[in-house]
Amino acid sequence: MTIKIAVLDDYQSVASNLKEWNKLSEAEVTFFNHGFVDESAMVSALFPYDVLVTIRERSSLPASLIEQLSNLKLIAGTGRRQNHVDLQSAKANGITVTGTHFGQEEPIKNSDSGVATAELTWGLILDISRKITWENNALRNGIWQSSVSEGLAGKTLGIMGLGRIGSIVASFGNMFGMKVIAWGPTLTKQRADKNRVELVLWEELFQDSDFLTIHVLLTKLSRHWVGSSELSLMKPTAYIINTARSGIIDSSALIDSLSTQRISGGAFDVFDEEPINISHPLLKLNNVITTPHLGYATRETLTDFLVQAIDCVKKWIEGKPINVVN
Repeated sequence: MTIKIAVLDDYQSVASNLKEWNKLSEAEVTFFNHGFVDESAMVSALFPYDVLVTIRERSSLPASLIEQLSNLKLIAGTGRRQNHVDLQSAKANGITVTGTHFGQEEPIKNSDSGVATAELTWGLILDISRKITWENNALRNGIWQSSVSEGLAGKTLGIMGLGRIGSIVASFGNMFGMKVIAWGPTLTKQRADKNRVELVLWEELFQDSDFLTIHVLLTKLSRHWVGSSELSLMKPTAYIINTARSGIIDSSALIDSLSTQRISGGAFDVFDEEPINISHPLLKLNNVITTPHLGYATRETLTDFLVQAIDCVKKWIEGKPINVVN
């Protein structure tokens, strides 16, 4: 019996170009390189498939969708967490959900999604401080040196969350000669000292940062941690960068602070709805840089994710599922 596999949201055709699919000789694989307009369209397209391979959280799989996919038996996700899947519903409907990168404590490599996100964070910090995007656009319109950029040495880099990604970001900040401060819900002075970072109080993180970057998980506790009161503490010359999850910042408060120039600007890789609607207010602001959730999405990281997901599918076909999360 042929197993039908659908690979979702292969926007850049990285998945379809992998030779590792040859490991699944008994399977028929279909690649979707676009999103779906609504849940009804997803059900119609995905109903025939036994297996869904998902690329991070590009498509949500809520209970209302899962319950309509009666042929579905496996969701092979990428990354440790599968927050886009209703795991309880999947389990109730007899669907196995797997992830990747379990038990991996190997040295940093260029396929590590944390490294990729930290690299993008620094790309955004450099872009917003040196006005690279703005000057590129101005130059293409015949304008030479339209703004005055800012250096980083001696400025204060604030990091919310000094975990795997935040620690890498901190190391870059130290190399740029910045004062690096951090706050985290479980951050200790010992760990801060190890990373050459000053541990500060919550209010101080906002008051002292010239560049504040977010690197905590989105949970029920952390949702809207950054609201109007926190943004009001920031310097009018400060910038905020978010490559973590959009819900950590209250979007209404953020747009108000940026549009009134209560803070100087921001750079954002994550949004409440993805793909972001072209009419979203953030896309209208001239003190904002936006990127389409590129943090993890390097060729190396996507390839590493997908090769491991293919192995999860292979093991499941063999009756020996690995990396089960539900």
